Formats: sequence, structure tokens, C-alpha cells
Amino acid sequence: MAVDTETVRQMARLARLTVEEDRLEQVAQQMSEILDFMGEINAFKAEDTEPDWQQPSTARRADVVEDFTPLDRSEDTNKTQENFVRVPPIKGAH
Repeated sequence: MAVDTETVRQMARLARLTVEEDRLEQVAQQMSEILDFMGEINAFKAEDTEPDWQQPSTARRADVVEDFTPLDRSEDTNKTQENFVRVPPIKGAH
């Protein structure tokens, strides 16, 4: 696909880029090459090929929501104080 210098000017203006007049032809040529390459990529029919990799398994466990308080899970309710579970202090913590 051929890109002319006027298209480059318009695209530069829309993108708020400054392209010097002496570089317009070079940028137009480079954009033409990029668009030609994109056309080659789009022409590739990926539907006809087999993938080289395997889809990772997305099997997951079922999420089960349970209503509970920490005290319900505590086996020794004698170690509770004001709805908190008392645990031994961490050694070395200041």
C-alpha cells in the first residue's frame, strides 16, 4: 500500500507529531513498507495450522462461601478475649 507525503502530513498533524519537510518522503516510504508487511501477515491463514502448544488447564475448585467467625474455628475457646483469639507472642519482636 503506497502512502504519499500528504497522508504523512495529515497523520503527523492528527498525532501531533513534527515531521520535517525533508523527511516526509522517507517516512512515507517506511509507512508503506510497514503497511505492506501487515498485509502479508493478514493474508496468513492461521485457521489452517495446528498450535505448537497446549492450552493450560483452567480447571479450578468450586468456591464455597461459608459464614463463620474466627471463634467458630477455634477449638480452644478459653484462649479468646473480646472476640479475638489470643496467641503466644512472636519471639524476637519488639
